[in-house]
Amino acid sequence: MQKKISISVLSTVLVSLVMSLRLAQGIQLDEHTVALYLFDEKKGKEVMDSSLNENHGKIVGKVEWSEGKFDGALSFSGGNAFVEIPSSDSLDITDALTIEMWLYLRNYSTAGGTGVTKETSYKLGPRNDKKIVFRITSENQAWAQAFIASKTDIPLKEWHHIAGTYDTKSGEMKVYLDGEEDGDGKLKGKIVPNASVVWLGRGASPFLDGLLDEVRISNVVREKAEIKKSMLGFTFSVPLFNTLSATWGRIKSR
Repeated sequence: MQKKISISVLSTVLVSLVMSLRLAQGIQLDEHTVALYLFDEKKGKEVMDSSLNENHGKIVGKVEWSEGKFDGALSFSGGNAFVEIPSSDSLDITDALTIEMWLYLRNYSTAGGTGVTKETSYKLGPRNDKKIVFRITSENQAWAQAFIASKTDIPLKEWHHIAGTYDTKSGEMKVYLDGEEDGDGKLKGKIVPNASVVWLGRGASPFLDGLLDEVRISNVVREKAEIKKSMLGFTFSVPLFNTLSATWGRIKSR
């Protein structure tokens, strides 16, 4: 009995120590995070938003729960399978935008932007030419013209972190691959909002054949240092699922 108690106490201490390390390494949520999807539920047909905005989504088609870069992830079949998130005021971003995600590609898309898409407003994801595409509609430039792409191809069957940022004040639009700037361009005007839903894992017609993990949408321009830090994972003052097992699951995946 005493041995069991000692093991239990030791386990708790170890978890506390690793959590302290994780808190030092990871990044915490802020008021600019309008949506964050960790995919740690590992079951069900609903995807929970870990921000305070309740931008929860529903799974459509053959999307499976899987192991991810950090604990859970979603696996998309490449067919008619995606996550749909209702439009909301918080997702109607106009002045500054950052989209981040971990991406594991099994095959390249038939078109572009199958990571995060709010059609004719903003999107970020892989394209059929093996690049990352980041696209918006601005007050001065239409959807078809207002985009940039990465310089580097995204390798298949590996986890990679991708991000896109747009600053309406400077007009700077940037793409990041694994924390390094990998493409840029200049645009003008604010992002044009609309009533479209947000999709994870699809664009207007193409669908993602791969996995997504730790998807975040922000209404601020994240700098390179912030993007690198978010690659270490997200932390919470109160554990998201308030259970030792869920916390331990995210620790083990790091």
